[in-house]
Formats: sequence, C-alpha cells, structure tokens
Amino acid sequence: MTNQLARSHKAGEYLRKQFTSKVSIPRPLFLTLLFLLMPAFGIAQLESDLPKPFTNARDKEVTRALKLEQQGKVKEAFDLLSRLAEKKNGDAILHLSEYYLDGKGVKKDKSQAIAWLQKGVDWHLADCTCTLAIYYGGGVNGLARNHKKCVDLLRQASDEGSLWAMVALGNSYRTGSGVKKDNLRALELFYKAANLGNTSGMYEMGMASAAGLHGPADDEAAEKWFEKAIAGGAPEAFGPCGLELLELNRPEDAISAFEKGAEFGSRECMLQLGSIYETGIHGKFLDREKAITWYRKAAKLGSEDAKAALNRLRQE
Repeated sequence: MTNQLARSHKAGEYLRKQFTSKVSIPRPLFLTLLFLLMPAFGIAQLESDLPKPFTNARDKEVTRALKLEQQGKVKEAFDLLSRLAEKKNGDAILHLSEYYLDGKGVKKDKSQAIAWLQKGVDWHLADCTCTLAIYYGGGVNGLARNHKKCVDLLRQASDEGSLWAMVALGNSYRTGSGVKKDNLRALELFYKAANLGNTSGMYEMGMASAAGLHGPADDEAAEKWFEKAIAGGAPEAFGPCGLELLELNRPEDAISAFEKGAEFGSRECMLQLGSIYETGIHGKFLDREKAITWYRKAAKLGSEDAKAALNRLRQE
C-alpha cells in the first residue's frame, strides 16, 4: 500500500484512513516497550513525552542512587530510593517500582511495585499515575487489562498537568477505548497539549487536520502542525509532513521532508523517496538509480514493500 502513495499522490486519503482507524501509524523511532504493550488501546505518544521510570532521573538524589547502582552498590541504591519514595519523590517511586519488578536489591514483588505506584497516584504524582495507566492499559505486571481504569488514571494525570496523559486521553476519546468516542473532545485535548508545547499534541493535531477528525480535512493546517512538531524535536513527523506536501502539490518540499526523515532512519520516508524516483511526479524526478538506492535502504530496515519494489525493478 505504502508503495502506491507517491505514485497516486493520495497522501491525504492515506492519512485519513490511518488516523480514523484504531491502529495508529507505525512510528519506529519512538515506539517503546510500554507503547508496544498497548497497540489495541490506541495510545500513541512520542518517546520523548513518555514518563521516564527507566531512564535518567531529574532529581539529584535519585541520580545519586542510580550512580550507586552503576557502581554495583545495588542494596545501597535501593535503600536510598526507598527513603526518597517515602518523602513523596515521584522519580524515586518510579525507579523503586522497577527495582521491585526486576528484583534489584530486593526480592521480586510485583504487588509492591504496584503498591508504590498507587501511593504515587494517591499523592497526585502525575508520572506515577501515567505509569500505572500504562500498566492497566497493557494488562501487565500482575494487573488485568482494564481500559476504563486506564482512562480514569489518564484523566487524573491530565488534570495534574501531564501533557503526555492529555494526548493519551485524547487518543482514548478518538478511538473510543475505555470511554465513549468523542472526536471533539479528542481534538480539544490535542490542541491544548500542542499549545502548551507538546510535540505529541502537535503531531496528533496534524493527523487530525489531515483526517478531518471534526470537520473538513485541512491539508494546509496539517502540514503546519507537522512542521511545528518537527521544529519541536519530533523527527517522526517528517513522513506525514511529506505526504501532506505531496497532497499540496509541493513535491520539492515533500522530497526534502522525506530526505530529512530518512536521515533519522525512517524506512517509510526511504520508501516514499524510492517510489517518487521510480515513478516520478508529473514527469519530473524520474531517477531509477536513486529509486533503487532508497529502496535498498528501506529494505535493509525490513520494509517488505521496498523488497517487492526491488524485485519488480529487477524484472523490468
């Protein structure tokens, strides 16, 4: 299907179809393990906006605990995180929960991991609330999948100021997962998050504009939102931005967007470039060698469409 996009220039129609389905467009640069646990739930956030229980801590004392772990002093790290967690330190709670899940410095205990996250929820610590929402949405770490509970937690975290939760909640309304489907409410949440500087919100506003989520599709508005997402540090927006530029009959700009996306490892952008150079646009941009080059790059990243295109070109 993707291989036909540049050939037919039906980019807007493709985005509309993808966005109005329950399964979001694959975005390989920012899918994380937690997101992969929840494809049916429709939460599609940028990795940069996800809660960070497994990466760098923002709190200096939590950072010290993680350095102790790196030095092999896991028990000391666990004890320090425990003391910090008791003081309602959200970063510490996230890491302490992981220690219980992994059995680092303590016996594995999923119930304790969840209990600590629940304390964070009760203390209105948004990252803890988001993380527990993810667990309920995915049905992991000893919890049964519960979309309604997930939505309730997302709503709480959104009210507590989490932009990640705001966009996730918007996607819940968009797909009708755990809540009655409401496109207008979804759009309101995307717009609010986007205006607060969240690149996920900008991306979703671009998708919503292209899809006509609430009203006529607006390709120009979609392209502008994607550009904002890119400027905000979201390279995964290059692909849909390029598609919108094709729809707006701006092939040079589209090629530039796809090339920039390809630099970040997007096989979809590589595939689009291969298709453009293979078939051309209004008689321009035909270049068999460039087409083969881009198809090969996409194929190396696992694109079945690119492999099929290469086989087709060999037979010509």
